Amino acid sequence: MINHLRFFAGFYSCLLVLHFLVFLNSCNFAGYTIQTVSLNEDHVNPIYKIEASLPKLTGHNDSIVQQKINEAVAYYIQSQILQFKEDIKISQSNPERKDKTGKAGELNIETKIGLKQKNLVSIKVTTFYRNVEAAYPEYLEHGFTFDARNGELLTLDRIFHSESDYLNKLSEYIKPRIAEQKKASGFPVDSLMLAEATLPNSKNFNNFLIYQDRITFFFPYYLISTQKQSDVWIEIPYKEIKPLILKQYRW
Repeated sequence: MINHLRFFAGFYSCLLVLHFLVFLNSCNFAGYTIQTVSLNEDHVNPIYKIEASLPKLTGHNDSIVQQKINEAVAYYIQSQILQFKEDIKISQSNPERKDKTGKAGELNIETKIGLKQKNLVSIKVTTFYRNVEAAYPEYLEHGFTFDARNGELLTLDRIFHSESDYLNKLSEYIKPRIAEQKKASGFPVDSLMLAEATLPNSKNFNNFLIYQDRITFFFPYYLISTQKQSDVWIEIPYKEIKPLILKQYRW
């Protein structure tokens, strides 16, 4: 009897381990890695500094897919660098500029990897841009989510079920939470701007990042308030939105 119990205990332990390995393979195993390449530049005349991190997929089983994803993100980052240099050049050539020898500006670009698995890869690029000739520095967040099987850039309408009424549900979930976050931070809520920014339109929710346990949506402060204040990320737990997502993109 004891031997039978030991046998069944060992058998079920093996099943649990096998189930766990299958879960890891289906949900987390990507089959590729993401490395970060640093792009740094210290310029002397004019004086400016650029620090950027460029994410690069490596080891993907389809080199064309890997190239498509890498080129899309690299184009965005390189475009920001070129725009920064052009802006600095223009501001430095301004005849009314008094100090032509001091620091002209700085650009910092950071990368954060969200979900990384066999069907989806989600990447966020954060940009801090400072031109001393401008009144305020700029802070930008941009999310990229790709189909890791074909390299296509995905918008919400390609991830969510068209019949799930996902835009209305996102609007209903996000709107009150932005208001709560603003009140907790001590900032007034502009009801009209908030209503406009959270209308159930795809353009309002297309700056997002997917993680293993949630999806986050980014709202720059100027879309929800006339006052300079903090930008907003609203997180929705994965379990809340899983039924709305196409089966091929569930994780």
